[in-house]
Amino acid sequence: MPSGMLGSLQSLMNVLPLFSNSKWGQNSNTAFLMKHMGASFESRAMPWQAAINPEDVHSGVFLALSKIRGR
Repeated sequence: MPSGMLGSLQSLMNVLPLFSNSKWGQNSNTAFLMKHMGASFESRAMPWQAAINPEDVHSGVFLALSKIRGR
């Protein structure tokens, strides 16, 4: 444990909400991705439907779908 016992416990407390299947867990996942991965998220009027313009997709574009909420 390079961070020591206290540092390890603090890290555990920071990661614990990522596995919560709740709005709190969803917000924690989003904040984690924004802070550590530089991700950005845009709210959509109809989140259950996505319209992707084929002209916006170029060679090398990566599209990933992920469940942000809990387990």
